[in-house]
Amino acid sequence: MKYAPALAQDMMFTSWGGTTQDAQTEFWADPFSLASGTAILQEGPT
Repeated sequence: MKYAPALAQDMMFTSWGGTTQDAQTEFWADPFSLASGTAILQEGPT
């Protein structure tokens, strides 16, 4: 059986907010979004 990769257009990412989420955005979410074409939607606890 052969499987095809998922082709998500958006991904929701929830984190603690503040400087932690700022760093996650800079070093993970933005580079991933640029490389994959998948939009990363950010959410926090508030």
